[in-house]
Amino acid sequence: MEHHKEAAKHDGPINFDDKESDERRKTRVRNRFVEESKEEVNEKADAFIKNFRNQLKIQREDSLKRFQEMISRGRKMKHGLQLKVLYSILAAADMMLNLSPPILV
Repeated sequence: MEHHKEAAKHDGPINFDDKESDERRKTRVRNRFVEESKEEVNEKADAFIKNFRNQLKIQREDSLKRFQEMISRGRKMKHGLQLKVLYSILAAADMMLNLSPPILV
């Protein structure tokens, strides 16, 4: 029983060389720190990717919403006005391409 009490009084392993045990402990601490650093970097990278994807999703939704609003504005125009706008767009495109202006039928 006294042997157990004496063993409990010692701070470290009884049969190991102190320098060797210190080196092992330092190595374990270093390895644990590196592993924690890798995990932290991975978590930050995952958070960045998730945020980036969410931003892309929001941009796509905004773009689709603006497109749908533009289409709905076009439907509200009178048919004749739509043709004039279409003719103007085609004429501008043809001029940019050095083609002859479109002929309305």
